[in-house]
Amino acid sequence: MNQRISNSKNNNSITGLIGLSIIFIVLYHLNRTVFSGGFFGVDVLLVIAGYLHTNYLLRINDHQGHQTNEKMFRYMLRYLPTLMIVIVATLIIFSLMQYEPFHQLRNTALSMIFIIPNWYMIQYHDGYFDAYILEPLVHLFALGVLLQCVVIWTFISRLLFKFKSHLKAMQAIAFLMIISASAMPIVFLTEGVSRSFLGTDTRLQTFLMGALVAFISQQFNTSRFKFRYDKFVLPVVTILMIVLLIISFMTAKTTNILLYFGGTFIFSLIVGVLIWSITIRDNNIGQLIFKFKPLVLLGKRAFPLYMWHMPIIVLIRSIGFNHSIIEWLIAIIAISVLTELTYRKIQRPIEKLGFKNAIRSINWQKIIRPALIICLLILFIVSTVYINSFFKDDMKDNASSNTEIIKDEIKLEKPEYRNVNMKKINYLYIGDGFSNDIVDQLKNDTPNLTTDVEVNRSGTGLSRILANHSEFDQRGEVIVIQLGGTLKPDLESVEDFIINHPHQHIFLINLRGNKEYSREVNESYYALTNEYDNTYLIDWNYEVNKNDDYFDEESGQLNRKGKKAYSNLIRKSIQIVLEGQISKKGFQ
Repeated sequence: MNQRISNSKNNNSITGLIGLSIIFIVLYHLNRTVFSGGFFGVDVLLVIAGYLHTNYLLRINDHQGHQTNEKMFRYMLRYLPTLMIVIVATLIIFSLMQYEPFHQLRNTALSMIFIIPNWYMIQYHDGYFDAYILEPLVHLFALGVLLQCVVIWTFISRLLFKFKSHLKAMQAIAFLMIISASAMPIVFLTEGVSRSFLGTDTRLQTFLMGALVAFISQQFNTSRFKFRYDKFVLPVVTILMIVLLIISFMTAKTTNILLYFGGTFIFSLIVGVLIWSITIRDNNIGQLIFKFKPLVLLGKRAFPLYMWHMPIIVLIRSIGFNHSIIEWLIAIIAISVLTELTYRKIQRPIEKLGFKNAIRSINWQKIIRPALIICLLILFIVSTVYINSFFKDDMKDNASSNTEIIKDEIKLEKPEYRNVNMKKINYLYIGDGFSNDIVDQLKNDTPNLTTDVEVNRSGTGLSRILANHSEFDQRGEVIVIQLGGTLKPDLESVEDFIINHPHQHIFLINLRGNKEYSREVNESYYALTNEYDNTYLIDWNYEVNKNDDYFDEESGQLNRKGKKAYSNLIRKSIQIVLEGQISKKGFQ
């Protein structure tokens, strides 16, 4: 059994599957719109980790007992240098760039010491799927979940190995999987998307699927039972699972509620069946596919590639090439160079010689050259960031100077309304504490209005909010976003939300110019409405400047007249757009 499982063909097949998963993870972080299901790559890695780790535990249980746990620790230790290098480099680079939420970045790095980055993010991130674009170490959550699953499963397996029958052990694993899978929808409904996606308790089901496959594979290989139709069935099953895998990578969405109501379990099952089909018999079609050399090479470099890709993408995205070919090109080159250097100079020597021997054998003279290359590459990227920021600021100033002219042109159009009844229009209003006193006025003017207002909202949880209002996550729906009343809006998250919802009508309400960040936010909103065809500006700042009697002098809050004007401005702006009085390229 052990020889069968650990042969090189099976290992290469698993490595190739890891390589495919890494590709889609990186593509997902580069463009979530095109590769919307790439986040499933993490689930594939968790299933594989559960399978490989359980095979290891079965092997040492059969032959050597639990005295070899130290070997497992040393095996995991070989990845520590890469982890530390990436984290330290990321902290240095983003501190030099004056990264705004640096304390959050630092705390994420520190949480890795206790292998709890996912729980830290649950506590302090409003929403993972929006925050990912902002924080270069947010991907550490997967490493935290994996390591926690390894520790938990190592202890649980000791109890299961006491069963004489593997069937009872498999029943116990299946029971634990059901508990974890059942917890996901409950947690989703009570605590939200991020908690259900990042929690170890809800993701344990995926890891255990791999463990179950390991037990099943052993049973098939060691029992007298022979699979009579495997020559016919295995190729069909393998191809079907690969097709379902690719479809999931390309079409799944984090906003789909089914993901949290059994979708994750079903996908894990697909991966589990695929692993079983490519490892149960030698020379099958699955091995031929996943032995493809580029996939195997990527799979061997999976850890440094995964560690480097997120910091590099966030760094390059800060230059301003969001979702462009230039961003892709620079990112792929930088990730490839850093991955290869890390693999050849750090990971590979440790794999061959062991941790201590690799450290002793280091030729520091040979290290200097790749270290200089890395430093020059980082210096080039950081310099580009600063240069681009300079030009971006200059462009913003020019755009701001032309704003009034454009407004005058719009006012001259004098559109004729085509009787759109706003009281019958459904729209979702997302706001912060500023909107608490306005909600009643809005609902009175538009009975079909849906509101989601929360104090101290920055915008990092927009995807989660929309997931709670799934009826608006479809073509043609109207979404109004009001942020900045209590906290500075997370502008990158707002843009990311726009990118990932190209078929909705999105209206951004700019800020009254009484906050230190008002100008920055208003200029950014103006730029977004020009860049994205489905996005429109509700110019509250312009309305307030024309009328200084909208606010109560004593409290500074909107008075009755101001609330009415605010509500009318929203309805009028939506009406103008829906009646086609403002035309944008590509907007229907």
